[in-house]
Amino acid sequence: MRCTVYRRLHASSNGFHRFETLAWAGITSGIVDAWPAAPKTTRVSRLPFGNRPAPLGAADLAATESGVYAAAEEGLLLSTDGGNTFTPVDAAPVLYALEARTDGTLLGAGTDGVLWSQDESGAWQQLESLRGAVQALSVIDERIILVDDRGIVEISTNGTTVLSPAQ
Repeated sequence: MRCTVYRRLHASSNGFHRFETLAWAGITSGIVDAWPAAPKTTRVSRLPFGNRPAPLGAADLAATESGVYAAAEEGLLLSTDGGNTFTPVDAAPVLYALEARTDGTLLGAGTDGVLWSQDESGAWQQLESLRGAVQALSVIDERIILVDDRGIVEISTNGTTVLSPAQ
């Protein structure tokens, strides 16, 4: 699904003539609060022309103290102005799923089938190969929980464990 990021997340299923609001995102002090929107369709022409940031095709978003990161087709992007503009993050892998850790570093599932981890200096390391597409990704302390073709998987300093096999 391709989303357009304004101050809300939108999707169009009919050639970008009408947009359905998928979620509202409020960005306060570098933290994104998002919640599902009430079912409603909004015409693009009703959005104030001067207040619209440029459309951004994003597969996933993550927020840290540094700003809002977007996993996009053109690579990892960073916004430091509340999502109005985005700039490419140098030397980052192309990711489709993102998660922010409490220390501000990122974790992501790459289009190359690899789970990537960013260290505090901003450098990226490969953690392990994924099995199929990641459908969900979360970080709890030092544990990474994801869902891929194996099922629900936990990755920690003790190794990789399939918590619930795929059926």
